[in-house]
Amino acid sequence: PDEVLQDPTWPRSGHTDRGRDGCRVPIPWSGDAPPYGFGPGPTTWLPQPADWGPLTVAAETGDPASLLNVYRRLIKVRHASAALKTGDLKLLTPGDSTTPVLAFLRQAPKERVLVVHNLSGGDVTAGPFAFPGKRLDPLFALNGAAPKPARGKNGWTVRLPAGQSGVWRVR
Repeated sequence: PDEVLQDPTWPRSGHTDRGRDGCRVPIPWSGDAPPYGFGPGPTTWLPQPADWGPLTVAAETGDPASLLNVYRRLIKVRHASAALKTGDLKLLTPGDSTTPVLAFLRQAPKERVLVVHNLSGGDVTAGPFAFPGKRLDPLFALNGAAPKPARGKNGWTVRLPAGQSGVWRVR
């Protein structure tokens, strides 16, 4: 609500720009009502929505498909990969709005990793991406099992459902 906004941008803009307050609401940790385990008091500096109970860290920890656990899996994959931690980046798609796919390689001296994101609302076939490699081993997939890339004469292609992302180690 407007009356609880605290970011200085709000008054400075003549109440036209809400500023960052929507991004600064305290993280819901536990419980089924505000303040969801955030601090000892009954309220926080910015109000938390009353329907955040299912989004607390405690609630999402038990759900393998939760956003929290997706990030935990991604962080684990990244920590185990030299290419994802410190490797050079090679864009395989333009990286702009001309394509619904963002694809890139991360390359370290002893490891290469392919990352492909379908940013669209429909299925896409990404590629072909030309780089050496005999197979791609799945490291991570968003929304279920990693799609299986295919190697053709012009390079690798992968069919991704809407919103799907995949990460593969290049062998």
